[in-house]
Amino acid sequence: AAESLKDVLDDAEVSGALQRQMRSRRVVKTLTAMRATKGVSQQDVAAALGVTQSKVSKLENGTDADLRFAELEAYAKTTGCDVTIL
Repeated sequence: AAESLKDVLDDAEVSGALQRQMRSRRVVKTLTAMRATKGVSQQDVAAALGVTQSKVSKLENGTDADLRFAELEAYAKTTGCDVTIL
């Protein structure tokens, strides 16, 4: 019998893996949401970073660990935000 989605999500190992995946993408998801909210296109971000739109798409679909600080800073600036390290 096939497992239901609820049964799969209730599995501690699966749940833990999903939570780790979500945590590993917090920054890129926030950047993507800020870009979309401000009406900034991936092409606009690409121009600011000096990369292709494809590279911006890869950044947005990657993990936080894949993002370099300079890219983070330039990306944030295109949405009118500043980056502060605490």
